[in-house]
Amino acid sequence: MSRDIDARRYRTPFGYVVMTYKMLLGLAELGAGLALAIPAFDPLPRFRSWAAAEQRQDPNDLVAGLISRHVPSFLPHRGLVVAILVVLGLAKIVAATAMFYGREWGVVLLLGVVVVALPVDVREAIIHPSATHAVFSAANLTVVVVLAEILRRQMRRTRGA
Repeated sequence: MSRDIDARRYRTPFGYVVMTYKMLLGLAELGAGLALAIPAFDPLPRFRSWAAAEQRQDPNDLVAGLISRHVPSFLPHRGLVVAILVVLGLAKIVAATAMFYGREWGVVLLLGVVVVALPVDVREAIIHPSATHAVFSAANLTVVVVLAEILRRQMRRTRGA
């Protein structure tokens, strides 16, 4: 019985939101990393033509601006970008799954991954201010606070037991 309760200890409403959010981001990062790993897949011409068409229709298009600014700068370092995306994606997927099954190390791993990436998110929000960057940074900061609170409560319970 206690093993079943242990497995569900992080399955709170906030826990489900964090697990789902990070699982989806991990899957997206893993997918992007694997797509970039395919040698025949060169996204730069496709991205440039798409961004140019989007910016002709709407010069203030945030996604097209983001892609046209960032994609050309990271493609020369494709191998490093692939490695980072795959490792971060897998870490988020593994951590969210472990958290779902009540493993404390999953919460610690997820907290560590988000804390390591948070300065980059905040820097992007400051250098290139946009609603997307602000929301993403705020969401990740909220995830850090929620995970830290979950760990704090868990430590209190284990000390009191």
